[in-house]
Amino acid sequence: MSYLTTKHNLIDYSTIVSTGLSDQTISTSTVTVNGTSISFTPLISTNKVIYECYFSYSWSPDNTNSVKLELFEDTGDGYSSLGDGYVVYESAAAFRHNGICNIKHFLPGYSGTRSYEIRATATSTSTEIKVLGASGFYPIVTMYSYLNET
Repeated sequence: MSYLTTKHNLIDYSTIVSTGLSDQTISTSTVTVNGTSISFTPLISTNKVIYECYFSYSWSPDNTNSVKLELFEDTGDGYSSLGDGYVVYESAAAFRHNGICNIKHFLPGYSGTRSYEIRATATSTSTEIKVLGASGFYPIVTMYSYLNET
């Protein structure tokens, strides 16, 4: 499915830039990626809600990287996975430069406030990455409402 986005149907932006974060190594234990958490209350007439996140990462500590990045949601009862449709795998082989990860998820419209965060797991102990804080650029997370123009 595709969506036509114009300056008129993307509204109600909320953006967080978490400064002062240290670098974070993503290993085989699932952790919340620092700086990816946000709470959002969409407009009542919203068809879709968009979660967008950017962060920089380093090939260190491993030369080959492969991580699972999954969106979790808290509707008031604690965080839970949104399922396979909200999973992204980021990988690189023989990668010796810093990279940028850009994740964008379209969510169904809802009412009230919900919170979201990205949780990450390296696929093995030899494919870990380091999410950069002060030594890269700080993670940026944005949510906004999408109004269907019908």
